[in-house]
Amino acid sequence: MTSQTFYSFDTLEECPQNLGLRDEPTCSIDLKNLFSPEFTSSGLFDLRSIGSTALGKLLEAIPIPIMLIDKWFFVVYANGALNSISSNCENLQGSRFIDALPVPDDPDKALVLKEKTTALLEKVLADRKPVHTEAILKIGDKRIWARLHLRSVRFSADRHIMAIIQDITSDRTQNYTFQKGQKRLRKELAEYKARINRLQKQLAETTANLQTERERHEMTKQQVLLENFAAAKH
Repeated sequence: MTSQTFYSFDTLEECPQNLGLRDEPTCSIDLKNLFSPEFTSSGLFDLRSIGSTALGKLLEAIPIPIMLIDKWFFVVYANGALNSISSNCENLQGSRFIDALPVPDDPDKALVLKEKTTALLEKVLADRKPVHTEAILKIGDKRIWARLHLRSVRFSADRHIMAIIQDITSDRTQNYTFQKGQKRLRKELAEYKARINRLQKQLAETTANLQTERERHEMTKQQVLLENFAAAKH
C-alpha cells in the first residue's frame, strides 16, 4: 500500500490526512442494468431521478451513507442514511463535493485542499481503482471524521464516483484523546526528569561545597593545634 498526504484540517489541532491507494485491479462497476430502458429518453442518465429506479431503491435500503458524485464533482445523489449523521443535509445534493470539506482559514491551505481533493477525485475516475481515505466532512450542521471508500461506477458511457461514508468520529476522538494524554504525560515526565537533574546537580554542588568546607575546617583545626602546641613549648 502506498500512502500520501490528503490534506490538513483545523479541528482541535492540525492533523494530516492520509489516503491509502490499494493495489487492486482496475474496474468500474457498470450500473446501467439497474435502470429501466425508459429511464431517460436521451440516453443520458439523470441521477436526480434515481430514487424511482431499482438502484435508487437499493441505495435507500442500505443503512450506510452513500453519495454519487458526477465527473464535475457535484453530489448528484445522497441516500437517506445521511440523515443518521445530520437531519439537516437536504442541501447536500446538487452541491460540490468539496463544499462538504471544512475549508481551513489559511488561504494557502484552502487552495491545497481544493487542489488535492480535485486531484484525488480525478484519479478515482482515471484509474478506476478503489481509493480509501480519511477526512473531516461537514454534513448539514454536523462535522464528522469520516473514512471514505471511493470507487468508479459507470452508467453507460458516463462515469461517476460512489462515495461510501463511514463515521469514525468516536474512534478518532478516543485516539486523539489518548494521544493527547500520552503527549501530556511525556511532557510532564520530561519536566520531572529535568527537575530531578537540576536537584541532582544542586545536591552535587552542595556536597562538593560541604566537602570543601570540611577540608578547610580540618586544615584550620590542624593549624590551631600546631599553633597551640608551639605556644605551649615556649
